[in-house]
This record gives sequence, structure tokens and C-alpha cells, in this order.
Amino acid sequence: MNSGYAEAMKNAPEAKLTLIDKNEESEYPWIEYKVEVPQYLNDPNPESQFFHVVQGKYSIFLIWWAVKKDKINDKEISVWKEFFQTARIMNK
Repeated sequence: MNSGYAEAMKNAPEAKLTLIDKNEESEYPWIEYKVEVPQYLNDPNPESQFFHVVQGKYSIFLIWWAVKKDKINDKEISVWKEFFQTARIMNK
């Protein structure tokens, strides 16, 4: 989470990081967070992203949703949170 945010800060010093939820006790621990960017150094357009990151047995899985807005509202978070949490890791 912090490394992705640090990377965003290089091009968007006004970026805001917010932890949404996490479960470290799950079989596959996961975390959800958002990064909201009002503008980039080289682009005046906003972009915000909502991330869902899961630690699998052998890999880390990252999925995200991005929108060209400076903020992500609670309704959008709720929709994407429900969608992301339906994902399952299958070890074959």
C-alpha cells in the first residue's frame, strides 16, 4: 500500500491515501485502500483509484478500479468492495 502511494506522490504531491478495510486473519490476507488525486504534475485532470490486494500462497494479487474524478464516494466504494470481495484464489 505505502509503496504504491509513494510512487503516486512523485507525480501527484496532493494525492491522498485512505485505508478502507483489511483482513489479516483470512486464509489469504487482503487489504483495500484508495488513492485520490486531484491533479498530476503533468496533467491537470484528476484520477482516483480503489485497490484490493490479496496475498496468495505464492503471489500477491492486485486488482483496482480507476475513475477520472478527484474523489471516490462511499457508494462507489461499496459497489467495488462487494465486487472485489467475490473474487477467489484457486490453487491448482
